[in-house]
Amino acid sequence: MTAVIETFELVKDFSRRRAVDNLSITVRQGDIYGFLGPNGSGKSTTMRMVLGLITPTAGRVSLFGKDTSAHLTSALARTGALIEEPAFYNHLSGRRNLKLYQAYGGTKNTWKIDEMLKLVGLSDRANDRVGTYSHGMRKRLAIAAALVDSPELVLLDEPSTGLDPQGMKEVRDLIIRLSEELGVTVFLSSHLLAEVEQVATRVGILKEGRLLYEGKPGGLLPKAKTSKFHLKVDNTDRAIAAISLANLTAKKVERQEMLEIDIDPERIGEINRILVEYEIGVMGITEVAHTLEDIFLSLTAEDK
Repeated sequence: MTAVIETFELVKDFSRRRAVDNLSITVRQGDIYGFLGPNGSGKSTTMRMVLGLITPTAGRVSLFGKDTSAHLTSALARTGALIEEPAFYNHLSGRRNLKLYQAYGGTKNTWKIDEMLKLVGLSDRANDRVGTYSHGMRKRLAIAAALVDSPELVLLDEPSTGLDPQGMKEVRDLIIRLSEELGVTVFLSSHLLAEVEQVATRVGILKEGRLLYEGKPGGLLPKAKTSKFHLKVDNTDRAIAAISLANLTAKKVERQEMLEIDIDPERIGEINRILVEYEIGVMGITEVAHTLEDIFLSLTAEDK
């Protein structure tokens, strides 16, 4: 499949700190690419280099198969971005703000504004002043602003930050619609792993500017060296003490008479025997699927 974004051994140094360290990633046409990592891991810096907002210390970027050092302007004409919260005019309507964004970009497809307002669910508030919008509505308007010029690629940097659960769901649903209905390739950065897990077709995991993993979310599963188990027991405190004798750590599942333990599956029989020996009732042992967050934490711990 055609590569829309490629970085080649990308490096960015700020004074004595290396923010991005020999980063090579590929975002393919049609991807919803989840770019994951803790705050300060280099996600936003990478996006700014992709867009030509800052210059790499070393390495290079390709957009739509062309090196941005020579073809940045033509590549950006096919690209939309939400990197920072846009500075909307609060005294103007949502529609008027989008018209200004179009004017800045040199286009006048006013019909596109109504289409994008409908897409982000703001048609009924399009003529209201932006100053009356909620935080979630402003986020959706910002995404509409990134889309008014019909981009083939859109970069969204932490679009769910600061939103309540309903606002996060609205942004998730919108990202899926961008891909499925408009065919837009989405490059999405976030530290909210559970959010990305629900939409991404491919992911890249970053720590301290270095790539730990790139591929399909399902491809991470073999990298998990342990499995998570829930143990339903009749006395959680005594069970934790007994399990500690095997140099393992179990923790209580909140508001339940149940323990959670990460362990090599081959040792779960050993844990059961220990609990029985200490006359602790075991009512059930259930393997729980690893989430992307579990695996991310495992990967970053191994990288220390």
